[in-house]
Amino acid sequence: MSLKQLEIILLGMMAFVLPSLETPKTLFWVLYVLVFLIRKHRDGELWRLPNSPVVLALWGILVVSLISTLVNWPIENKFKGVLDALRYTSLFLCIYAGGYTEKDLRNIALAIIAGAIVGLFYGLAEVMNDVTSRLQFHSAGVVTQSAIYLSMVIVLALGFILHCKDLTKLTRVILIIVLAVMAIALAYMGSRGSLLALFAVLGVFVLLNLRWRVVLITLIGIGLIAIASYIVIKAAPQNVLNEGHHERFSVERFHKADNERVEAWKIALAQFSTGDDIILGIGPKNFGSIKPSDLGIESSFYERSGVIHHAHNLFLTALVETGLLGLAVLLAFFILIFMQLYRGWREQSDSGPGWTWYAGLGGFMVPIIAGSFNTPFSQEQAMLAMMLMAMMYVTVEARQSTVGATAEH
Repeated sequence: MSLKQLEIILLGMMAFVLPSLETPKTLFWVLYVLVFLIRKHRDGELWRLPNSPVVLALWGILVVSLISTLVNWPIENKFKGVLDALRYTSLFLCIYAGGYTEKDLRNIALAIIAGAIVGLFYGLAEVMNDVTSRLQFHSAGVVTQSAIYLSMVIVLALGFILHCKDLTKLTRVILIIVLAVMAIALAYMGSRGSLLALFAVLGVFVLLNLRWRVVLITLIGIGLIAIASYIVIKAAPQNVLNEGHHERFSVERFHKADNERVEAWKIALAQFSTGDDIILGIGPKNFGSIKPSDLGIESSFYERSGVIHHAHNLFLTALVETGLLGLAVLLAFFILIFMQLYRGWREQSDSGPGWTWYAGLGGFMVPIIAGSFNTPFSQEQAMLAMMLMAMMYVTVEARQSTVGATAEH
């Protein structure tokens, strides 16, 4: 077995356990990066990694996170913010510079999909055994974070089913069933931000493939999933907030969640408006150190919980925690991903942009749209997003290189 093959196995194993198991996830990530570095050192390529703008943006995210931590030291979470940034930036960098084949990327995608469906059954078992009162992944965060993760996998699976040429009929049928189960589970989670993000991606998909057959199949699929989801939700209305016994889509639950979001936004804006820590912020993963009362804000959520972990908006969280510099490098990265998505669509082959393009679209749009109302760009959902966007990025670059080489001849 070559080192490169070992990398793919380790990355696939990490992708499989990513939503469910914390310690194995970290172990496989460390081993994967270590084997990657050993292979690059052996091949004399360790210090000749690509220096494209997207790589520089990733280094910027990591460096700003480290500097912000050191400037604000000591902070309660110490280097957790830096470690989180290291995890998701390293995944993009390794996949980007890994030189993996289409088959390698396909195997990683299958591991991601398999890990998500197994993780859902794990989460369902925890609900049935009263370990938790809500359907979510064991390791990939609370409901909102789990829903973002699941939405990205749904987009990946959809693109995989429609545009992966090497699937057998049996595999495609299994993936369709898995896709339906994941879609019903997402509806059952009831995270409006993730549902909005998923529908936005589907809207882009329909607009880019504006044919009556695509529109009809999409509408029929959404209709069937909606009916199945309604039946499941009515059969087992879930107490998501675990307080007041609010059901899945109750007005009380929505009102309470919306108030908490608005409170978090006000706190973030008030903190930034103080004029302190504008450039480098208060430190990554240090939003919880803010006391609303010090800013003249009364927060019912803070009084009940004693801490607010983030601003319920990924951009506001980045602004407060890593300052204008941190927000700038994060925005620069997202802009570069958008530009690559545009190139990939503009220069697509006759058979379409390919499944990796749709995977990258989901990895780009879902965290941004859902993250504008829910969780910051961090932890497992950021790791997954980076993997998907990296697969898209290298595929588009490879296609551009092939087209350029053909044009020269």
